[in-house]
Amino acid sequence: MASEEPTRQRMGVDLDTYHEFVEWVGDEPEEARLEFRARGESEDVAARTAASVGEWSLGGEEMGADREHEFSFGVPPEIEAEMGFSEPADRIEAVETALSAVAACINATVAYNALRDGIDVGDTETTVSLPVDTQVLFGHSDAFEDVVGDPEIEIEIDGTGLDDDEREKLAAYYRQSPVYGMLTHAHPNEPSVTVRGD
Repeated sequence: MASEEPTRQRMGVDLDTYHEFVEWVGDEPEEARLEFRARGESEDVAARTAASVGEWSLGGEEMGADREHEFSFGVPPEIEAEMGFSEPADRIEAVETALSAVAACINATVAYNALRDGIDVGDTETTVSLPVDTQVLFGHSDAFEDVVGDPEIEIEIDGTGLDDDEREKLAAYYRQSPVYGMLTHAHPNEPSVTVRGD
């Protein structure tokens, strides 16, 4: 009896299935379009928010109806204490989460494209920082475009047996990251705002 051909695996991924998926994305751009969503509700204590993610769509088809992840946002307790909060609590700040998302998305983008190009990479570590202008945040300045400064991003990628072409590709993959693009590209936007009450 003939033995089955071993599955090609890298980084925990079946490479044949992965390449089929990547090819499908290239052939069907509309069907492969992703949309993610998030929702946040303010809590009784100022500046605290209960946020959740769950449903998303792929090519216009709704997915994730039974999926829900919840997050509790606020600020570090030292800041709450300085602002007069009666019961300071240690919450993740929304900016910290956004920066974590940039790091995670860059790491994923490096992995996705290294797999696609057959480049052998190990760990990727991304560090992100961003200055926030509290003068704008607390209404002392209306220079809204200056509410945050320029992000500083450092990416370290470990690879094996890399040639110059592979190193060049690895050094450029971050540009394909959606969250990096959301942070660094211009996205003019006017939210739909509804004010209820008398």
